[in-house]
Amino acid sequence: MSGGERPRRVAEQIQRYLSSRLIPELRDPRLGFATVTAVEVSRDLKTARVFVTIFEPDPAKKKGAMDALTGAAGRFRRDLGRDLRLRFTPTLTFVEDESIERADRIERLIHEIHETDSDDDPGGDESE
Repeated sequence: MSGGERPRRVAEQIQRYLSSRLIPELRDPRLGFATVTAVEVSRDLKTARVFVTIFEPDPAKKKGAMDALTGAAGRFRRDLGRDLRLRFTPTLTFVEDESIERADRIERLIHEIHETDSDDDPGGDESE
């Protein structure tokens, strides 16, 4: 989505700003614990996709947290425009970042494979 130095710098500024100021200030009980993991800004700086990880095992609560962020997107955009002084403040779209969950699942699967292999080979590393 990004294409150059300026969109990358703006994305970094937006990520820092949302992580440090706006999301912690959002007092919505549905939000729980959320972290901004990445931001992608379009070349024309008009749209930004904000990737968020929500640490909540219940899918219904995750959806509620995403709804809370989506509902506050207008306020976030207004505050971003005021504090970062951008000519165009990007429209924010919040996307659930599932990469951490995916990595955790892969790690558990690898761990299970290693446990199964060690159960099948009771002698350990004797041969070779």
